Amino acid sequence: MKKALVIFLILAVAGGLFAQAGGWTFQQVANGGIGWFKLDGQDQHWVRPISRQENIENGIRVRFNGSYVNADNTAGFRFRLEGNGDRQGDTRNQMSAFFDMAYGWLSFMDNKVYIIGGRADDNRFNADVIHDNDQAEGMGIFTVVSPMAGLDIGVGLYGNTRTMINPQEPTTQDFAKVTFNVGYTMPDTFRVVASVRNLNRAGGAGTGTSEASQAYLHFRLLSIPGLTAQVTGFVRRFDDFSDEGIIRFNEYFSHTGLVPNMTLTLGAAQAFSQADAHKDPFLWFWLWGSYALDDGKIIPRLDINYARGGTVQHIWNVHYWYAFRGEATGGMSFNKDHSYINVRPSVQFRVSNTAWLEMGYMFTKDLGDAASAAIASRKKGGMDHAAYIDVRVNNF
Repeated sequence: MKKALVIFLILAVAGGLFAQAGGWTFQQVANGGIGWFKLDGQDQHWVRPISRQENIENGIRVRFNGSYVNADNTAGFRFRLEGNGDRQGDTRNQMSAFFDMAYGWLSFMDNKVYIIGGRADDNRFNADVIHDNDQAEGMGIFTVVSPMAGLDIGVGLYGNTRTMINPQEPTTQDFAKVTFNVGYTMPDTFRVVASVRNLNRAGGAGTGTSEASQAYLHFRLLSIPGLTAQVTGFVRRFDDFSDEGIIRFNEYFSHTGLVPNMTLTLGAAQAFSQADAHKDPFLWFWLWGSYALDDGKIIPRLDINYARGGTVQHIWNVHYWYAFRGEATGGMSFNKDHSYINVRPSVQFRVSNTAWLEMGYMFTKDLGDAASAAIASRKKGGMDHAAYIDVRVNNF
């Protein structure tokens, strides 16, 4: 049933697209980098391809994005072709590893009804900049109804949410993942989003998709120019909450212009788990500031991260921290005996309107009172070092 619905919608979109004049737009993006590493307790150091800015552990990602919109702006098509070093080991389906997104869309009733069909990727109900959630991503149908100004109600029905075609992960479920989303925006005042999804039954947590059941409530302040202020509360794995449930809070505050050319940001997260292995709370704080020189052509920046024990949640800034330590978790022992501080000075150069280069250095110090069990040679209070160069080019 789900395949028939998706195919029908894609055919309907295709017919509507080319029945009248419209236009294509294209964008190319390439990211790449290289890093040097020296871990505490180890004599050797090494160089490996890695991109700090884009969280790419194997060094390079190339994307080709395309979109088509008809003359009436009532139908369109979007796709993304991607080559990514991270996915070279994903042998479940080579098509998925390269065809990252491809969907058609239709709009009705003066944009009050919006329907996506295909390998969807829609971010209107995303929670915040700290957590990259995927409530509206997957192979299926996503529908948004806007009955009044500022109010959006979205429902997603998805098959296998990881791949375009995946015979190696069959599911007997009509829909592997279902999402319900509600968002309301009061212009220049606030936005609030509530969202819930079930466990992805085509894969689920721990089997490749990492899509556990999840619900969240998100609030964003819009009334102060130059300020980004948002708070989000999550409940994860509510289908088995007594044994595996997680409650997490994210806070993010950023202001540009309080001091001319300066941006100051504070991010934080707290996670509390029911799992026996993660009873200690996870606490994380991220402070950074940047200053634009020469009309933004040179941007020096300083990041400071602090993390303490307990449940480790997927937070982008902490994840690239792992990557720069050269291992999946870099031998970190996240428990009550360990806390870490990470300092990263960097500078970004705008080479042109479409290209930039970033150089940085990272210090990570273990503030805990116990040696790491993962790396026997690591002593208490050890210091790790990493240096990197990143390059990004748009529309090359």
